[in-house]
Amino acid sequence: MERNRAVIICLSGGLNENDHPSDKMQARLDRTVELFQSGDFNAIITTSKGTFRDGTSHFVTEAEAANAYLITQKIDPLRILKEERSLDTVGNAYYTRLLHLEPRGWWEPTIITNEFHMPRVQFIFDRVLDGKYNPQYIEAPNLGMGSEELASWQRHEDEMLKFYEHLFTGVRKGDLLFLEDYIYHRNPAYTGIEDDEHHELTRRIQAIWAA
Repeated sequence: MERNRAVIICLSGGLNENDHPSDKMQARLDRTVELFQSGDFNAIITTSKGTFRDGTSHFVTEAEAANAYLITQKIDPLRILKEERSLDTVGNAYYTRLLHLEPRGWWEPTIITNEFHMPRVQFIFDRVLDGKYNPQYIEAPNLGMGSEELASWQRHEDEMLKFYEHLFTGVRKGDLLFLEDYIYHRNPAYTGIEDDEHHELTRRIQAIWAA
């Protein structure tokens, strides 16, 4: 790994009622700090304006809350970049690629998220990033949830992964035209309108959390 091509992408994971990182997000940030202190990375990118389906409002973006936490951990603020447009994991990958990775030639990103979230994250980033990228994936522990909540999150992730596997069927790796069309015209996180497929996904997700 060449340092001038290497960057950490720390995915957001929701904020608490005080607009600070949630437990699962803090686990991602702590893993990020640990890796960054190795000296092998050029920068850290924090992600997200907010979380679709969160149902709460916050005074700061998730990327800004992550940025503030990293600074308390003695990370140089000049080495932290924010992606504050995304509202879901596809958006995390799309906007991070366009705003930060592509312009700087950072072809070897290391993506950090919790264990339960990683299968979907890896699937999405592997399809949003094209062939010149060599992404690595590192898991943070599943903190801040009991066994029942974790089981619900895992069922949630299984449903989401099945949806995205169907969505990306036949799509060329890194196809920006497809991604632009999906985000701006079909993705309810950004359009505010659910088509039948997304409505069915929402129904299944709601059923998991209502159980």
